[in-house]
Amino acid sequence: MYEPCIEDYTIGWICALQEEYEAACRMLDDEFEGPETSDAHDNNTYVFGRINDRKVVIGCLPDGR
Repeated sequence: MYEPCIEDYTIGWICALQEEYEAACRMLDDEFEGPETSDAHDNNTYVFGRINDRKVVIGCLPDGR
């Protein structure tokens, strides 16, 4: 299966609440595995995907932040 490289992602979508994150994820046409995060101190949650012909990264802040 095709996996985009990090440079292919052109849209970043930041969600402050888990409910927003779940709604945003449901809008994806496809979901990709995505690269491993390299920052051990990064507690955010990420999903990599596609909406139409755009590659999108959706991020969510940790609960209580």
